[in-house]
Amino acid sequence: MIYVVPTFQTNSVPCIVDKDDTWVKYHKTEVENWDIVGGIFAELGVKKIIIRGRNLDFIDVKPENISLAQDIYSQIAGLDTSKPVNIPAQCLGNAIVQLRARGFEILPSRVTFPKRINRII
Repeated sequence: MIYVVPTFQTNSVPCIVDKDDTWVKYHKTEVENWDIVGGIFAELGVKKIIIRGRNLDFIDVKPENISLAQDIYSQIAGLDTSKPVNIPAQCLGNAIVQLRARGFEILPSRVTFPKRINRII
Protein backbone atom coordinates (compact mmCIF):
# COMPACT_ATOMS: atom_id res chain seq x y z
CA MET A 1 0.00 0.00 0.00
CA ILE A 2 1.27 3.48 -0.78
CA TYR A 3 0.05 6.36 1.31
CA VAL A 4 1.23 9.87 0.59
CA VAL A 5 1.00 12.21 3.56
CA PRO A 6 0.45 15.76 2.34
CA THR A 7 2.09 18.40 4.52
CA PHE A 8 1.74 22.11 5.00
CA GLN A 9 4.12 24.08 2.84
CA THR A 10 7.62 24.57 4.33
CA ASN A 11 7.15 22.11 7.21
CA SER A 12 6.47 18.47 7.94
CA VAL A 13 3.14 18.85 9.75
CA PRO A 14 0.56 16.61 8.05
CA CYS A 15 -2.21 18.49 6.29
CA ILE A 16 -5.43 16.83 7.43
CA VAL A 17 -8.47 16.98 5.16
CA ASP A 18 -11.81 17.21 6.94
CA LYS A 19 -14.02 14.21 6.09
CA ASP A 20 -17.14 16.40 5.74
CA ASP A 21 -15.59 18.94 3.38
CA THR A 22 -12.67 17.66 1.35
CA TRP A 23 -11.45 21.20 0.72
CA VAL A 24 -11.14 22.19 4.38
CA LYS A 25 -7.63 21.70 5.66
CA TYR A 26 -6.81 22.43 9.25
CA HIS A 27 -3.77 22.67 11.38
CA LYS A 28 -4.52 22.19 15.04
CA THR A 29 -1.11 21.44 16.45
CA GLU A 30 1.78 19.40 15.16
CA VAL A 31 1.19 16.76 17.84
CA GLU A 32 -2.53 16.43 17.07
CA ASN A 33 -1.97 16.17 13.33
CA TRP A 34 0.74 13.52 13.75
CA ASP A 35 -1.55 11.67 16.19
CA ILE A 36 -4.28 11.61 13.53
CA VAL A 37 -1.88 10.23 10.91
CA GLY A 38 -0.47 7.70 13.39
CA GLY A 39 -4.01 6.63 14.29
CA ILE A 40 -4.92 6.12 10.64
CA PHE A 41 -1.82 3.99 10.10
CA ALA A 42 -2.54 1.97 13.25
CA GLU A 43 -6.14 1.34 12.14
CA LEU A 44 -4.80 0.09 8.81
CA GLY A 45 -2.46 -2.30 10.63
CA VAL A 46 0.69 -0.54 9.46
CA LYS A 47 3.83 -1.61 11.34
CA LYS A 48 6.65 -0.53 9.01
CA ILE A 49 6.88 2.59 6.89
CA ILE A 50 9.21 3.11 3.97
CA ILE A 51 9.75 6.85 3.98
CA ARG A 52 11.29 9.34 1.63
CA GLY A 53 11.42 13.07 1.46
CA ARG A 54 13.40 15.97 0.20
CA ASN A 55 14.90 17.58 3.30
CA LEU A 56 16.90 15.62 5.85
CA ASP A 57 19.51 16.92 8.23
CA PHE A 58 20.59 16.30 11.81
CA ILE A 59 20.71 18.76 14.68
CA ASP A 60 22.08 18.63 18.20
CA VAL A 61 19.28 19.20 20.70
CA LYS A 62 20.10 20.15 24.29
CA PRO A 63 18.33 18.10 26.99
CA GLU A 64 16.31 21.12 28.15
CA ASN A 65 15.00 21.74 24.62
CA ILE A 66 14.09 18.19 23.61
CA SER A 67 10.45 17.61 22.64
CA LEU A 68 8.44 14.60 23.78
CA ALA A 69 8.67 12.98 20.32
CA GLN A 70 12.44 13.60 20.21
CA ASP A 71 12.79 12.12 23.70
CA ILE A 72 10.87 8.98 22.73
CA TYR A 73 12.86 8.72 19.48
CA SER A 74 16.10 9.04 21.50
CA GLN A 75 15.03 6.27 23.88
CA ILE A 76 14.14 3.95 20.98
CA ALA A 77 17.45 4.76 19.28
CA GLY A 78 19.38 4.24 22.52
CA LEU A 79 20.66 7.83 22.66
CA ASP A 80 21.81 9.43 25.93
CA THR A 81 19.49 12.39 26.58
CA SER A 82 21.51 13.67 29.54
CA LYS A 83 23.66 15.53 26.99
CA PRO A 84 22.88 17.06 23.58
CA VAL A 85 21.56 14.41 21.20
CA ASN A 86 21.89 14.33 17.42
CA ILE A 87 18.33 14.08 16.10
CA PRO A 88 17.01 13.87 12.52
CA ALA A 89 15.66 17.26 11.46
CA GLN A 90 14.05 19.15 8.58
CA CYS A 91 10.88 17.80 6.97
CA LEU A 92 11.95 14.19 6.47
CA GLY A 93 13.83 14.05 9.76
CA ASN A 94 10.88 15.35 11.76
CA ALA A 95 8.54 12.87 10.07
CA ILE A 96 10.91 10.05 11.04
CA VAL A 97 11.04 11.27 14.65
CA GLN A 98 7.25 11.70 14.86
CA LEU A 99 6.45 8.28 13.37
CA ARG A 100 9.07 6.37 15.39
CA ALA A 101 7.77 8.04 18.54
CA ARG A 102 4.35 6.59 17.71
CA GLY A 103 5.70 3.06 17.45
CA PHE A 104 6.27 2.60 13.73
CA GLU A 105 9.39 1.03 12.34
CA ILE A 106 10.87 3.40 9.80
CA LEU A 107 12.69 2.10 6.75
CA PRO A 108 14.27 5.08 4.99
CA SER A 109 14.39 5.05 1.22
CA ARG A 110 17.78 5.61 -0.35
CA VAL A 111 16.13 7.73 -3.03
CA THR A 112 16.98 10.90 -1.12
CA PHE A 113 20.24 11.86 0.58
CA PRO A 114 21.84 8.38 0.62
CA LYS A 115 24.86 9.60 2.64
CA ARG A 116 22.73 11.10 5.41
CA ILE A 117 20.12 8.34 5.49
CA ASN A 118 22.77 5.85 6.69
CA ARG A 119 22.81 7.63 10.04
CA ILE A 120 19.25 6.57 10.92
CA ILE A 121 19.17 3.02 9.60
